[in-house]
Amino acid sequence: MNGISFAGNTPPNVPRIVVNAGTSYRFATRWPLELGVSVRHVGDRFVSDDNAVTMLAYTIADAFAFIDIDPRDLPFATPVDKTRLSFRVRNLTDKKYAAWSDPGYPDQVLLGAPRSYEVAASFRF
Repeated sequence: MNGISFAGNTPPNVPRIVVNAGTSYRFATRWPLELGVSVRHVGDRFVSDDNAVTMLAYTIADAFAFIDIDPRDLPFATPVDKTRLSFRVRNLTDKKYAAWSDPGYPDQVLLGAPRSYEVAASFRF
């Protein structure tokens, strides 16, 4: 059998380094406001078992804000114990990057999500 050995090669889509970091600060106001950022760095990865093609490293950042609203401050009665409004910006710099590749299709990559905005409300009863 004329097989090819990939012994010693790095498996596809496995970076040597991944770093996640985040921080936030909560302001003590009438309705507590929390602002924060997170950063993710993913190192170079190989596209296939032969380690011939490399997807380049990328770094992306997200930002967020949370506001907690105490229902006692509202002008109407509510069964809700706590309300949280949140706003997020993902991929803050709108970085274009290759997030993943299928080794069976080495000429194709999945691009990372572009900048997106998210608004949400959560309630605790």
